[in-house]
Amino acid sequence: MGETVMTRPLPAAVMSDPRLEAVLLRHEIETFNTAYAAALDEQRLMDWVELFSDDALYVVLSRENFERNLPVGLIYCENKGMIRDRAFALKETAMFAPRYTRHLISNLSVDAEAGRLPDSSASAIARRMANFSMGCYRYRINLPS
Repeated sequence: MGETVMTRPLPAAVMSDPRLEAVLLRHEIETFNTAYAAALDEQRLMDWVELFSDDALYVVLSRENFERNLPVGLIYCENKGMIRDRAFALKETAMFAPRYTRHLISNLSVDAEAGRLPDSSASAIARRMANFSMGCYRYRINLPS
């Protein structure tokens, strides 16, 4: 991969204009989403793992569980090591025919308040051969200091 996804810290002049800060934050998150989707679509699962922090929490919930506020996930990884194990299992041990995916991430929404990490959500569609998965990514991004 070799690219920098997040580009903090920003110069003081930029930080003093909240409108410019919001545009740059949105750009950083969209850049992250693009790298995230590309790693999955190109089956670079170990590159995908590197997009997560060591203390990441990765949970895939069904729509029904999310709407009922039930925390039981279809996939539940409590840290980067568990995410790496999942990627390894998909890449090395799963038995399935070759598959091709295309992730489309759009409609980014960023809720950033001073003094806390930005909450973000985006619509997502993943196409796997003839099947579609639709949902929403909801995440909190740790920006490099």
